[in-house]
Amino acid sequence: MRRSKSFSGIIASCDLAQDTAPWRMSSRSSRKLIVSRGGKSATHVATLRHDGIDYLGRSNGGYDGEVLPAFERGFALLEKFNFTFDLQYAPAQLVAASKLCARHSNTKVVIDHLGKPRMLLGADAKDNKNNTILNEGELAVWREGMKGMAQNKNAFAKISMVGFAIPGWIRTEARIELMRALVREVVEIFGPERCMVATIFYMDAAISDGYNDIGPEVPRFL
Repeated sequence: MRRSKSFSGIIASCDLAQDTAPWRMSSRSSRKLIVSRGGKSATHVATLRHDGIDYLGRSNGGYDGEVLPAFERGFALLEKFNFTFDLQYAPAQLVAASKLCARHSNTKVVIDHLGKPRMLLGADAKDNKNNTILNEGELAVWREGMKGMAQNKNAFAKISMVGFAIPGWIRTEARIELMRALVREVVEIFGPERCMVATIFYMDAAISDGYNDIGPEVPRFL
């Protein structure tokens, strides 16, 4: 195997709410390995899991539209060190996230996984495979948040992990069409110039995106 002589960037992780965040960002920023074409391109995970601390809601669960102060202090340093930010969250956190992005408009933010609408057609089960009725409640929350995020010109959308939104989306043509509509809606909301397709979208295809023997290639969901 040949070793690559160049790369575009490194994905780094940092808990922005911790007191050590400034030191960690400074340390990573100063390393030549992280400098790439166009500047430093390391990214950061936005929040903990749903059962952890909600940095965008100041609580372990409910969302009050505010941001944990310690987290925002760390977020504000991203611009100083020229880092981008990978935003991974639940749709209900999008409104708070859009306000955070507006306050820090010079920091580029990439929305992970289509904004993570969850199981819009229910589980990927045999008795549910023909269901084509979307969860309108979940979709409405997601749509409001995505439109709010799109108001920020520093926000971008990543098309990935589509199977999280519609488990088993590859199993019927009707489900594939629903996925196409969802992806196209994201492109319409943000504009094609602010959308990207994750290059490793095929990983864990059966539960994620279906890029293998049982699923379609990228053009089919675009």
